[in-house]
Amino acid sequence: MEGYSPACYWFRATRFPVLPDEDLDTSPGIYGRVLAHWLRDGLVAAGYRGARLYPTPWGWCIVVSRHPQCLWVGCGGVLMEEDGPAPEVVRADTVLWHCHAACERPAWWRLGWRRQDTDAVLRELDLLLRRLLLEEPEIQQVEPPP
Repeated sequence: MEGYSPACYWFRATRFPVLPDEDLDTSPGIYGRVLAHWLRDGLVAAGYRGARLYPTPWGWCIVVSRHPQCLWVGCGGVLMEEDGPAPEVVRADTVLWHCHAACERPAWWRLGWRRQDTDAVLRELDLLLRRLLLEEPEIQQVEPPP
């Protein structure tokens, strides 16, 4: 039996400016610091009080809980209109943003006896993420890149 599969949300938004040199914390051309802070604030307001931000090579990770499973949101942005090296000042409207909810279960949970519990918490986080994105007027959902 397969577990719950959250959506990966792709969108354009002018709400999340790209800060100078912000990709020094991630990888060159990978953005999302302002998006990650905005998402974290929304998650905290919705009850995930311990949400913490971590830069990664692929973007930003917002860990909302570690026990009994690691529940997190991944987000970031990449330039889609890039010819050559990234410009010194990146305009927010040239970035394709993305985010998704995820749950890492301990190996012994794969036996299936707790699958419904983890599916429920992942579904709850995914629905909150969807609501946050849909309620923000400056976010425009788009199709994922090819």
